[in-house]
Amino acid sequence: MNNNNNIYNHTHNLESITKTDIDNNNKNEKLFFSVWRNKYLLNEIQRHHRLYNENKKININNSMDQLRYHPHRRYATEIIINVGEPLEPHGQLIPYGTTKLKFFDRFNKPIQAGDIPTTVTFLEFSTTNNYSHRFDIKSVVPPSVTELHLGINQEISPNTLPPSLTSLKMEIDQDIPIGTFPQPLTTLYQNKFNRTITPGSFGSIVNLSLESFNQPLKAGDLPITCKYLYLDSYNQPLQPNILPPELKELELLRFNHPLSYGVLPESITDLNMNYFNHPLSYGVLPDSITNLGMDDFDHPLSNSLSALHSLKTLFLGSFNQEISIQTFPHSIEKLSFYKFNQVIKPNVLPPSITGLFLYAYNHPLSDGVLPESITNLRMNHLNHPLSNSLSTLHSFKTLHLERFNQVIEQNELPSITQLNLLTFNHPLSDGVLPESITFITMKDFNHPLSNYLSTLHSLKTLLLQSFNQVIKPNELPESITLLRMNSFNHPLSNSLSTLHSLKTLILHAYNHPLEPQVIPPNVEHLELTSYNCNLGKHLFPNTLQHFVISKYSNELLENDLPSSITELNIESNYTSNPIRFQINSIPPSVKKLILPIDHSQPLQVGTIPNSVVDLELPRHYSHPLQVGTIPNSVTHLTLPKVFSPLQVGVLPESLTKLTFRRGFDQPIDPATIPQSVTQISLHYDYKHPIPNSLINIIKKFL
Repeated sequence: MNNNNNIYNHTHNLESITKTDIDNNNKNEKLFFSVWRNKYLLNEIQRHHRLYNENKKININNSMDQLRYHPHRRYATEIIINVGEPLEPHGQLIPYGTTKLKFFDRFNKPIQAGDIPTTVTFLEFSTTNNYSHRFDIKSVVPPSVTELHLGINQEISPNTLPPSLTSLKMEIDQDIPIGTFPQPLTTLYQNKFNRTITPGSFGSIVNLSLESFNQPLKAGDLPITCKYLYLDSYNQPLQPNILPPELKELELLRFNHPLSYGVLPESITDLNMNYFNHPLSYGVLPDSITNLGMDDFDHPLSNSLSALHSLKTLFLGSFNQEISIQTFPHSIEKLSFYKFNQVIKPNVLPPSITGLFLYAYNHPLSDGVLPESITNLRMNHLNHPLSNSLSTLHSFKTLHLERFNQVIEQNELPSITQLNLLTFNHPLSDGVLPESITFITMKDFNHPLSNYLSTLHSLKTLLLQSFNQVIKPNELPESITLLRMNSFNHPLSNSLSTLHSLKTLILHAYNHPLEPQVIPPNVEHLELTSYNCNLGKHLFPNTLQHFVISKYSNELLENDLPSSITELNIESNYTSNPIRFQINSIPPSVKKLILPIDHSQPLQVGTIPNSVVDLELPRHYSHPLQVGTIPNSVTHLTLPKVFSPLQVGVLPESLTKLTFRRGFDQPIDPATIPQSVTQISLHYDYKHPIPNSLINIIKKFL
């Protein structure tokens, strides 16, 4: 009995174990397939997402075959057609799903009903004289279109435009009957229209632009819904009640007639009248205006602006009349004068101004002339001593003086952060420059630095285009992150060694042998565009990533450059005694490599390291490229302008993007282009036929 029980228990346990194992196996199998399916779905989603991003915009600029046989045309949402070929097969060429469709200058073929799919919402036709065909808008343009740009020969009539149209651009001068525009239309650009307007014909337009219109306007011509009106050519007198009552923005570029009270509605916030040059009376301009521009206006303002308590920005290009304390409202924040050169008396400029541009002003600045609210001041012609005119401007941040060349004394500059002195060339003494300064440009300055910069502990950027004086240790503050000296050519020794924050150093004229610690320890970007002395990786910090060198004409050795460099630009355009490369002379860390424009020496296999991803070959390289010269790491290659025909196998299979420079004038052999290439860039001047197998990956550039 016990034996039977033992046998039963043993068998039962085996069955339980087996069943458990089976259950576990089933669960594991389900889990495996669940994970597998999820990973498969994820990969599929990622693949489709990648294909969509790569093909959502298709530019047809060589042949309709680019679209007709495009392997991923169903992903396209935007198509640009710029070839002179018919849309065949009709009704099938443009894929369903396209939402944005543009026909550019070279397209000049008839369009039939059904050629444009009903998914298109944006449709644009060429605005040049090239397109000569007219078509039935109602049958050709699908009702899904909400934004439409019509060509120069296309007329419109009632009940022809898509019913959901919200934006329309026209290039033809025709009468517009009532009912032509659908009710949803709110934006209308009529670039050539110059006819008498039928009241009510513009429907419920909110944004109206009439570039060529110059007919007298009557009450009711413009829709009362209009809030944004642009009349670029209009030059007819305006009477009250002509402009829409809720108008916010008005642009009258060529309007030059007197304005009377009530002509401009009280709703206007932005007014631009470039040609207007008539006296303005008090109350003519509505007090709702916040931005006002009058380029040609040059009459006394007296109190015509004083009631504009909402005015924030004022531009007067030609204005050169005396101004008084009553001239400007105390709401103005930005004031720009281009030709103004009348003496400004104290307290005349409103205390609300933060930005002041006085291009032609050249009078001494006395105390109180500039309001204390100013943060940004630009005076291109000022060339008088500053005295104390700026010292009390405690909000001042940016000062730009182009022709100023006067001695600056201590305490004359307030706590500014940015200083631009283009013509200034006087010695500076201690305490002249405020410690708050972070950015300095002195284009013509060329005097010893002494110690007046060393205390500027906030200085980050220093640009000295003409400076060529000896720099002593500790004359520059350690806070500098960018230093540019275009003309400097004195031995540096350890003059910059304490600049531990310096990241970018640009020396365009420097040509003295480098020594260890000449280049500061944390520099990442270095440009030596005149340097032709010794090199050695011990001369550069291991932080250096981007290196530009232009006139180096020696042999580049294996250990001349540090292995930290990821971007190397050898800009030289010399033809005699050029730079010479060895195998391994370019560091294996370089990912982007730009070789000299006129490099004439043959490139040996192994010269370009396997780390390079982006490679620009010499512009005028004439030697045949050998198999292996371009490493398998390169994904983007820019070929020479003129070079020997490519041979099969020269371009690596890693390549995805290939650029032929402007001037390239050879047929392209598809057999020389790797299957991995997804984009070929050609200039628009390229005249040779494009092989059918490459049409889909060609992208043309200007």
